[in-house]
Amino acid sequence: MFSIGVLTFSLLLNMQPYAKYCVRSDPFASMLIWSPEYTAEQRYRCIFRNGLELEDYHGPFLSASCLDFLDRLLCLEDDRMSVQEAIEHPWLSEKLADF
Repeated sequence: MFSIGVLTFSLLLNMQPYAKYCVRSDPFASMLIWSPEYTAEQRYRCIFRNGLELEDYHGPFLSASCLDFLDRLLCLEDDRMSVQEAIEHPWLSEKLADF
């Protein structure tokens, strides 16, 4: 489910989540958090030590419901939505009802 959150975030905002929190000495390296040069341990530390403040990313086109959807996917596993909860989430169910 975390991967669904990453993909949704990337598609909506055209950037990677957590990138701004994982800056190295090279300012462009922050966009490479998902590249092979980062180990899984480095990614995990970067992501879960710093967290993700969705308020930093919201724009006029992201609804409160959308931000809640992302927040509940891009979190620690204990707090993360299940597949069923994600399908039933208001943001996604509203979108599916349109089809």
